Amino acid sequence: MGRVKLHFYGNNAPEPQRSCAVAPGTVFTALVSSIAPGFTGYLIAECDFYPARGVGLISRIGGNDPAMYVAEIFHEDRPKKAFKTDGVETADHQQVQRIISKL
Repeated sequence: MGRVKLHFYGNNAPEPQRSCAVAPGTVFTALVSSIAPGFTGYLIAECDFYPARGVGLISRIGGNDPAMYVAEIFHEDRPKKAFKTDGVETADHQQVQRIISKL
């Protein structure tokens, strides 16, 4: 069981927001247009559980021209060394913190 903290970066970015508890094997879903009206930019989802996976769906209002992507979700307690998942190497926690601090 854990929670997700959403960090928004861009125009009209709200303060970080935390989700309700997310049980193992379940899905957290949020409409950015509802939780951050007028926001344009990107967000980073910080989970206090491991492992976590994310998928994003972006579309114009009305659902036109949807685009889906697999998102990388950074985890505070993730292993300190880089590792491979499905053949894709991911950054270690310190690298992620440096990237986030420059945003």
